[in-house]
Amino acid sequence: MATDTGQTDGPRVSVIIPVHGVEAYIEDCIASVQAQDLASLEIITVNDVSPDDAQRVIDRLAADDPRIRPMVLTENVGQGFARNRALEVATGEYVWFIDGDDWMPDPGFLSRAVALADTTASDMVRGRKLYHAVERKPGQPLRLVADEAEQRFSETRAGIALADDPFILESWHFWLWLYRRSFLEDHGIRFALTQMEERPFVVEALLRADRISLLAVEATRYRQRAQSTMRRARTMEDNARLLQNLALVVDSFDKSGAVDRASPLRAHLNVAMTQFLEILFFREAFADVRTRSQSDRDAFWRQASAAFRRAAFTPADIVPGLAGQNDAALEAHAYHLAVAGLGADDPAVTTLAVDFGFPPEPGEVPDELARALADYAAHRPGAHATHRNASTVVNYGLFGWRLWCLAPMLALVVPHAQRAAFRAEPSTYAHRHWARGVALAFPTRDPARPFRFWMPVFARILAAQGLAGHVPRFRRDPVKFVRTLATPLERLAGRLLFPAGELR
Repeated sequence: MATDTGQTDGPRVSVIIPVHGVEAYIEDCIASVQAQDLASLEIITVNDVSPDDAQRVIDRLAADDPRIRPMVLTENVGQGFARNRALEVATGEYVWFIDGDDWMPDPGFLSRAVALADTTASDMVRGRKLYHAVERKPGQPLRLVADEAEQRFSETRAGIALADDPFILESWHFWLWLYRRSFLEDHGIRFALTQMEERPFVVEALLRADRISLLAVEATRYRQRAQSTMRRARTMEDNARLLQNLALVVDSFDKSGAVDRASPLRAHLNVAMTQFLEILFFREAFADVRTRSQSDRDAFWRQASAAFRRAAFTPADIVPGLAGQNDAALEAHAYHLAVAGLGADDPAVTTLAVDFGFPPEPGEVPDELARALADYAAHRPGAHATHRNASTVVNYGLFGWRLWCLAPMLALVVPHAQRAAFRAEPSTYAHRHWARGVALAFPTRDPARPFRFWMPVFARILAAQGLAGHVPRFRRDPVKFVRTLATPLERLAGRLLFPAGELR
């Protein structure tokens, strides 16, 4: 409650610290908060059944500082829900979150963040995380690693709207934001997951905020522990939480209207979905899922594909240039092919992109596969094709560039276990998997672009088909050569693999 002088009766900021297994670090964390030059604080520690003596450290510090309010839970609820318990008892005008193994390097941060929130009436104010402090082994000196995403937050920006900049969402960290507590309460914003809880919370808050500010001051030094939650062996529960994370984020965007392509927040959704694509399929999650049972693999795919289709996310929506992105995979259109598979609900296409999304350099194609390519290129599938869409492809004609000219691209990326089947009967194999060949050939709005990577393959196909006279023209300008054939095939790919109207 505010007094006549404009001051609040309670603390300006409630600092919330979940505590679990951080005995070696909690004193440094609390000391960095105590050192803030904003004295009007309450420090709420939430002991989530910590297996060590962290509580003894907290109690000793609390005996000398009445601002420390220890909470001790009787059951382990996870760090997300532990923060919710603290929010229930917090009394500060603003809320700041910090983990028990991190610390605040700048003693003036909170006072400056509160002042900026006061003067701009911002619901949220973001500070910076300039470095990961990487711990190789407990007790060893920390190695500082710059955070790529922070390049976008190098200037203070006061009183802006989320719609002004989609790249605000490039940073995942909810704990870099100071929140007006009444804002969180009015909108019922809470942590929905026990772990991997960052993205849903901060996305929901940002979508609800009327005004936000960015403060170009380092707020938190993040310690990446050798034995932290994010660096231990992966489990199926981790994968399930990641999918819950994705579903919650898509749900928040959907409710805000961002799925509509006319929405000012559509670009923000694209940033988030591009990041999820990378995290789900081009890092540890998908690699781990593929070692699991068929039912686990099916469940993972079903949930991921449903979320991407609910977001109406297409290859054209992929946002390049994000921190942590694999530039080689992006340039090779592996991301685009993966999204095509998600949109078509075809896990084989996305798996193809993950495993073999990197086109080989000239001369790197194994001899046996090169022979298989030549054999296949000489084999014309007839009218007996049984795939329901095969006749559509065959009937296009297109200067001999029927399915037998698209599907050989797939041959370069045929999994080793299936190459025998490919060599034994390339026509049957290609017809069964022809859509993957189309997706690989035309993953973007510019369907000619990928062909420059496949020049040696197409030159071989042209020669094998008795069209060697066209090889010099193809080699001289493959993009121009393919453009003459692009329009009808692009239309076909668009109709079968992408939403209507996406490819024109």
